[in-house]
Amino acid sequence: MFKNHVISAFRHFKKNKVTTIINVIGLSMGLTAALFVFLVIEYNFSFDRYEPAKDRMYRVVVESPSSKSAGAPLPLYLKLAQNTTGVENVTAILAYNGNANVSISEGSSVKILKGQSDTYYTDTAYFRLFPHSWLAGSAPNALRLANQIVLTESRLERYFPGLQPGSALGKVIVLDDSIHLTVTGVVEDLLANSAFDGKLFISLPTMSQSNLRHGYDWDKWGSFNSNAQTLLSLKPGARPDVINAQMATIMKTFSDGPNSAKTILRLQPLSDVHTNTDFDGTMDKSVIERLILLATVLVLLGAINFINLATAESTLRAREVGIKKVLGSSRRSLVLQCLVETGLLMLMTTCLCLVLILFGLN
Repeated sequence: MFKNHVISAFRHFKKNKVTTIINVIGLSMGLTAALFVFLVIEYNFSFDRYEPAKDRMYRVVVESPSSKSAGAPLPLYLKLAQNTTGVENVTAILAYNGNANVSISEGSSVKILKGQSDTYYTDTAYFRLFPHSWLAGSAPNALRLANQIVLTESRLERYFPGLQPGSALGKVIVLDDSIHLTVTGVVEDLLANSAFDGKLFISLPTMSQSNLRHGYDWDKWGSFNSNAQTLLSLKPGARPDVINAQMATIMKTFSDGPNSAKTILRLQPLSDVHTNTDFDGTMDKSVIERLILLATVLVLLGAINFINLATAESTLRAREVGIKKVLGSSRRSLVLQCLVETGLLMLMTTCLCLVLILFGLN
């Protein structure tokens, strides 16, 4: 019985080639476009979802009457690190000024790699907030002293091709011909999307214990540079508004700038970092919402087009249905015939949609 329905469906498709082609192409194009939009949406909502404590992780941001900044005063990071009530871990992430030039000695020659990006000054707490798998070295000790650096696996392969992670420990690389750093750890690259995806991690004392500190306003309470960010995780049960109040008290105590009274420090949830363009996010949340609406409309347009063609065709098929009833076909058989035709049409649409998606992704 089912085989007869399938044969009958293909006969119908062959007889109504134009309608069938319009249905398949219309639906597949709409679904393909909608799926591509959903892939973009999924990509932007996937940032920083892998951290174990993601729901308790925040970035300190600053709001004043004239501006908003993702950077917080570096002295605040030091105060928060001193057993602030409710704070579990706190770290500073200082983006290296510009792209670094890396020099590596190879016997009597020197290999120079220019424009090395994604370089941070940070401390050991970074790896408690953003867990990496360690291939060599250990998180508690790797960034404890000045002039230490941790590499990701991809940078290890770029700087020391073929070298095992354990053999890289103790190697020296030079940044911008002036900063000599000893490799104390190697970590795997992050496979998940993150707004904080560093590749080179320089120990924070390298900067704070040298003249480099002046370039980052290490001691200035009134400096709000987005290159210097403070991130933290709260203890279970701790409330962000309590930490906000503590930060307000700290700023009132130590900051004496002309706009300090009007400057507000607050915690920004980690889930909001990538999609908040007020604080250097790369994708506006309102754009994502419009993309969701667009994808929904595309699917609905394809469905409406299919329904319209099916409705227009139903009057032409009334004679076929009447003849089948006269010849003894049951209501159940007629319904099953329609379902088989629709199912086969959906199967062809899905196959074409998959082909278009694979072609588009390549």
